Amino acid sequence: MSMFTAIKNRFSELTSRLTHVGQKEPLSKLSIVVIIFLDIFVLTTIISGLDDSASQLTSPENYIPYDCQSFVISADIKLDSEKLDLVAERVNTSAPYYPVEKVMEYEQALVNQKSHPICAQVQKRISDVKASATIQELFQNRSDLLGKKSSIQSQIDEVKKNYDTVLLEKIANLEQEALKMQQERNKLTADLNRVDLEIEVLETQISATTEYKAVWSYVLDNSALNQKTLEKELEVANFWFPVKRLGMDFAFLLPLLFVIYFWNSRSIKKDNGVQMLLSSHLLVVVAIPTLWKIIDLVLQIIPDKLLEMVMLWLSAMKLLAIWYYLLVIVAIFVALGIIYLIQKKFFNKKRLIEKRLSKGECIECGENLPKDCIYCPFCATSQLRICESCKKETYVGGEFCKNCGASK
Repeated sequence: MSMFTAIKNRFSELTSRLTHVGQKEPLSKLSIVVIIFLDIFVLTTIISGLDDSASQLTSPENYIPYDCQSFVISADIKLDSEKLDLVAERVNTSAPYYPVEKVMEYEQALVNQKSHPICAQVQKRISDVKASATIQELFQNRSDLLGKKSSIQSQIDEVKKNYDTVLLEKIANLEQEALKMQQERNKLTADLNRVDLEIEVLETQISATTEYKAVWSYVLDNSALNQKTLEKELEVANFWFPVKRLGMDFAFLLPLLFVIYFWNSRSIKKDNGVQMLLSSHLLVVVAIPTLWKIIDLVLQIIPDKLLEMVMLWLSAMKLLAIWYYLLVIVAIFVALGIIYLIQKKFFNKKRLIEKRLSKGECIECGENLPKDCIYCPFCATSQLRICESCKKETYVGGEFCKNCGASK
């Protein structure tokens, strides 16, 4: 018996157990409804259990919160204005763009002591900035000026649009209106320059404060050691967290799977119809998330992590061409395997003959045959054979003799 046939037989047996109480007692419609509700409830419970189990792990987002990442990651290439904006978002809580939900997440992580020590130190220094009433006022004034700058810029854009339109309408003697608009535009531009200067003065004052400098000096002093340390540890955390989560998922699923499998095996041995039905359904329900996690491991975690390292190594060795050669070879073997399965397992000669026999067609050429036809009138192929058991004629394509029921 081939592996494919064995799998097919096992699948047929499982299907029978899922739809029958015992061998010859099919489920009633009411029982089917109860079983479906049980399946849905158990599957939902398992998914919730997986989420709760995985939540015990400290995720990279909790260990190094996004708010901390925004301060530390790539800090050495941030512009001065970007640094000021980051601190302003944390200090000036009245700003419309203040990310309250991120701050709550960040501070909750610190309370739970899940946050990275570098992030805790950054938060401490930001808290010192927030505690300074002088810096708070400077940031508030800067926020007000930035709002004023945005308003003036909008007015300038509107005047420019109207001015350009009027210039196109000079034939209507609107030169005076155009001149008036140009004067208004010049005035607004002067106001904008004055606001820019005031903002620059405020930013210089903020940057000179001890509390503000302490934030960035902690991140960037000693050749940006803290920045590089955090970036490296974030990379490591992102690499290993999916693997750890998958381990937690399997630690939750496998004991459940083994217990239900043991129950199912005993039910089959004792031929207990109801228990066999329930345990078979639960076995399928538990197998679904287990199979999903295995697919996740094979198709995502292993390729994402291992292939990334392989590609980096090949790139460093100037051997990237090997990767593409391997892709071509793998594609060829996969195609050969798929074609083999299709031709040998799904559309083989035996299946083709059985299909033609059931439709009353010639087993060789596929033409429709007259009833009780022994030889095909189109290709002269005999449609009958002699049964080795009863020595009578039976169909060539049949698995069993039509007279005595003996197998081929």
